[in-house]
Amino acid sequence: MTKAEQETIFRWTSDEDVVSVCTAIPKDRRKIEKTGYRPYRVSTQAGKPIGWFYRIPLAEFRWRAGGKRRQVSEGQRQAARERFARARPGRGA
Repeated sequence: MTKAEQETIFRWTSDEDVVSVCTAIPKDRRKIEKTGYRPYRVSTQAGKPIGWFYRIPLAEFRWRAGGKRRQVSEGQRQAARERFARARPGRGA
């Protein structure tokens, strides 16, 4: 499946308390499953999984479009690098 064929679809109506999610993007599948949801159906093509279908309670669903990215100063970046280096001794220093 090409990247142009991969998509994620969120579907819900105002009278439902569940969001239906269909994804063909492995990154989105991993993100959904990392939160504990498992697909109720998996589509396959030539024996390989290509699409995953989920039902997520509306109360647990979060959707965000756009939004501002957090602005981080160079000083904050350097402090984070130092914290990271201290947290991972013996790596790359």
